[in-house]
This record gives sequence, C-alpha cells and structure tokens, in this order.
Amino acid sequence: MPKTLIFAKTDNHADDIIQIVREEFGEGNEFCRKVTYRVEEDPKSILQAFRTAYYPRIAVTVDMIATGTDVKPLEVLLFMRDVKSPQLF
Repeated sequence: MPKTLIFAKTDNHADDIIQIVREEFGEGNEFCRKVTYRVEEDPKSILQAFRTAYYPRIAVTVDMIATGTDVKPLEVLLFMRDVKSPQLF
C-alpha cells in the first residue's frame, strides 16, 4: 500500500474514514491514523512517523497537514471534501 494522505471534511468524517479503511484492509490501528488536533497522541509524532516509518500507511487529516508538507514517500493524495483554494493544488 503506497503512502496515502486523505483530507476529510470534519473530525467526525475523519473518524468514519479511518473506520472504513481499517475494516476494508483488515489491518490494525497503526495502518491508518488520524492526524488532527483532536487525537490523544501528539499529532506531530504521528506526522513524523508518517514521514519516516513504515506505519502508518494512510493518514487522514482535516486541516492540520497542508499539501506542501514534505512526506517524500507520499504517492496518493485524496480529497474527500470540497476544495475551493487553488493553493491546495
């Protein structure tokens, strides 16, 4: 599975996406992680792991990660919300 970043509409939407991804792929919690300000773990450490470690393979965010964030192995970028800003592209 290539490194994938998914942009959700809201924090609740991100939770729904994570649940579906984990069910669909049958992987553990480390496979798909939420990177928002509402996670119990430090979001910066999750982002660092997403950049450098094998897991998580999929990160779901709302607005915390910008498209300009440097995640070299990132291969898939998925917007599951409206995008009205040309800067995001």
